[in-house]
Amino acid sequence: MIAFLPELYSDELVYSWLSRYYVKSGCLSFAYVVEDLYVHQYTRPDTEFLNEMKPDVMEMIDRYCNIEQIVREHTMFSSYGRFLPLERKQEAYEALLRMHGNFNNLLSIPKNQRGTGRFLRYCPICAREDREQHGETYWHRIHQIEGIQICRRHGCYLCESTVSMDRQKKAGFWDAETLIPQSETIQICRDRRKIAFTEYISQVFEAAMDFQGKISVADFLKLRLERYARTDSGASLSLDNLYMDYQDFFGEDACMTKGQMQKILLGVRYHFSDICKLAMFAGISVEELTAIPDTVKDSLRKPVYQQVAEELQVDYDLVCKIGEAVLKRYERKERVVQRRKRTFAWEKMDAEMLPSVRKTVERLYQTGEERPRRITVFLVQKEMGLPDKRFDKLPKCKAEILKYQETQKEYWAREAVWAYRKLMREGQPVNWTKIRRLTNMRNVDFQGCRAFLDNYGTSEEVKHLQGLI
Repeated sequence: MIAFLPELYSDELVYSWLSRYYVKSGCLSFAYVVEDLYVHQYTRPDTEFLNEMKPDVMEMIDRYCNIEQIVREHTMFSSYGRFLPLERKQEAYEALLRMHGNFNNLLSIPKNQRGTGRFLRYCPICAREDREQHGETYWHRIHQIEGIQICRRHGCYLCESTVSMDRQKKAGFWDAETLIPQSETIQICRDRRKIAFTEYISQVFEAAMDFQGKISVADFLKLRLERYARTDSGASLSLDNLYMDYQDFFGEDACMTKGQMQKILLGVRYHFSDICKLAMFAGISVEELTAIPDTVKDSLRKPVYQQVAEELQVDYDLVCKIGEAVLKRYERKERVVQRRKRTFAWEKMDAEMLPSVRKTVERLYQTGEERPRRITVFLVQKEMGLPDKRFDKLPKCKAEILKYQETQKEYWAREAVWAYRKLMREGQPVNWTKIRRLTNMRNVDFQGCRAFLDNYGTSEEVKHLQGLI
């Protein structure tokens, strides 16, 4: 059990915070501090995120900063998760809050490849200022954004430390104060474009995360790049012309390939730095990129109207008027359309897959020996190996999944009842410590779920659970 934690500094990586604790704690070895901090003794500290901590450590952390602030302000979630589809972003955020290892897959980070060839970086001027203000320096989040080379505040090039971000390298807690030299040659950047981009991407990184907007960044980028629309089809872009202008705009810093650009515009690639470069090139403000306005929905219809007008050789304004009238009519009444063969194919697949979906959901939801999981469309889709958004075309299957939808507090209540029953089956003493170890639930989590215990347990089980703390 740990007795203290040092002060948590602004924009400090949680890895840096724990590294400073290691130095100040007097632990004789790395193995001892891992045993003190983490649920699993084989844990390799993650330089960018938070590993699964012991409940008593989380209670200590809560005194300084709640878990939501830790994830949003002291990990790299803002870069890896910002441009994900809404549901996937929410899934990843919840996984990080629960410190589950599957966040790597949810954030679309290649397994065992994140950080390969990268090292923790620092600004020598920031390090000097940290020492003057705090008496020590630390690892800043903003210096670790993949794709930037200079410090936003001081305009000097960042320096690489010897701390590898590759998770396959030797594990350890390496604090910045020990590794960053007291003095170092400072090289100022004179490239205005590089400076402007660093400011732009830093503002995007620091902006509040949007968990409401449903418009994808791919659709928004295509809308703002409509000047590159092909003359033969207003609904598609001339990728060749766009890519050439992008290369001219960024020069030697245009690292994105044409194929990567195409994947971003198709909505299947979410690389933070590349999307920021494309958005800056398109003239999109930071405010628009970080909170895409709902008014964009109307604008997204225009390329379709343009394509219809060109193919039918009809006046564009007339197509718009007819299109708007038809859409309004469809919004008022349920559409009656002639069913085509493709529609029947989807309906057939929906009916055929329903038993498999039901079986998968029940297996994931089960409360036997294995720890229960929170059911979401994305989880079932991933478990069954289906493509993204497949369930959008399978309404019966999706409805079956949504039957099991629950809030975070409801899930905690179900998890608490599962832990209670598991301990009873195994003949173990039922107390708060054992419940906490099985669920990794904090005191504040348990208090929040007490109102939902009746939904999952018997009156006797609920009474016993509520009396634990």
